[in-house]
Amino acid sequence: MAFGRAQGRKAKSAKRGLLGRVQTYGLTAGLMGGRRNWLIVGLSAWGIRKLRSMGDRETRVLLAEPIRPGERIEATHTGVTHTEDSQARKRARRR
Repeated sequence: MAFGRAQGRKAKSAKRGLLGRVQTYGLTAGLMGGRRNWLIVGLSAWGIRKLRSMGDRETRVLLAEPIRPGERIEATHTGVTHTEDSQARKRARRR
């Protein structure tokens, strides 16, 4: 068991790379150790990683079918918004 956990941690840290390790150390040393300079370094590394991940996003194709003349497309989204969800919870608590 312990071997599997250690191996998993090693795989995660290798995936993060240098910038991820700098981010982790900087935020930890800055927030827990009170080192202001490391906090700035950690926040900067976090910002760089976040910008990179936003730029790397690719669109996902959910469905690809040919459309013949006379056919139409209807796209809907039935997800619950945060406001609707919180209002439903409040109503449930009142009952």
